[in-house]
Amino acid sequence: MLRTVLAAGLVAGGVMLALNARSATGGGDGVDRLWAAVDGTAAAILDRREGDWRGPGSSYAPVGERSYTLNRLLDEAVDRLSQGSAADLRARIAGLRRDLAARESDVARLRAELAALPEDRCDAAGVDASFVARQVSCLFATSRGDQIERIAQARRDIGHMTEEIDRLTGAFAASLTDVGIELTPEQVDGLLRLATAENIVAAHTVYENLRQVNAELQRVTIASDESLEVARRYYGVYAVLLEVALHMHERFLDTVRHEHLPRLAGIEADARRARAEAARLLAREGEGPLSAQLDANLSALDTTLEAAGLYRQTLEEQSAAVSAAWERVARQRDVAVNTWRTVRASADMLAMMSETGRAFETLMDLQLPPPRAFANQQLEREFERLTARLVADRR
Repeated sequence: MLRTVLAAGLVAGGVMLALNARSATGGGDGVDRLWAAVDGTAAAILDRREGDWRGPGSSYAPVGERSYTLNRLLDEAVDRLSQGSAADLRARIAGLRRDLAARESDVARLRAELAALPEDRCDAAGVDASFVARQVSCLFATSRGDQIERIAQARRDIGHMTEEIDRLTGAFAASLTDVGIELTPEQVDGLLRLATAENIVAAHTVYENLRQVNAELQRVTIASDESLEVARRYYGVYAVLLEVALHMHERFLDTVRHEHLPRLAGIEADARRARAEAARLLAREGEGPLSAQLDANLSALDTTLEAAGLYRQTLEEQSAAVSAAWERVARQRDVAVNTWRTVRASADMLAMMSETGRAFETLMDLQLPPPRAFANQQLEREFERLTARLVADRR
């Protein structure tokens, strides 16, 4: 539909343009896919917003003041634009890490059961068992040897999963570079362990895809010989793209403020209560036989509270960075809408187009704080456990 809108503007300007001519020069397949993903949604948003921009509703309204339909369309645009190799790889790595954690739990469980198993399957039925019970036991019971083989297989599975995670992490790092994120291997690992990893990767993917769509819109508009009607359409779609970016930032902030931070506060509160109880019990036990376990509990809870504090700081730093980016995008969106309203009076379309192109490239510079490199493996594992708890209720 967006192709139709642009083509209609070209006809109104007295110019016919084949939008597919780009393919003759190569490199257009990716943009074609983006058009296919967002053209209908962007055009629907533009149809709804043009009426607002002509009147007092030209300002950008927060989520709660927008119509359900407009919010749904903006959600749809963000979801479609956030598709990319980095997002796909992150999801695959997250799935493998969940499987890896489950397999490691299997090893711990199998090892705990090992001591109670008989050396021979037939002995599992007991010395007083009947002949039939003994035969059944010989066929279906688990011996120590069987259990050791199961443990070995689980460890082989863990090795294969670890290798696949390493391979996918390397591909993930390369795909981040493609959308403008340069991270060290330690930072990549830190990013993947955060509950906000999906949002961060999606944000950069959306920006890269928006940049490509915007570049194509510029190309079409310039090729129209500066048709004012096409230029008006360009600025309309450009403003829509910026409103999509604003909506994406708002989704990130909403998730952090209303989901992750409250859940993290609950985890911290539970840990503090458990620590206070452990300290009380340790004071009661003194140097008794249970003191060693209580000391270990206190140490584990201290690690949890330390990791939770670092996690909170990371989320707050990310929120501050995204809020600052939102302000920059909002200012550029206001300029785009104002330009859309006045573009018919413009005598220098190419200069204006070049300026917006530079502005859009500036918006690409979304600088989130680099993911933390973990000081030790214990903190790293605690971060991963916190992430699992923060995102568990969302699935």
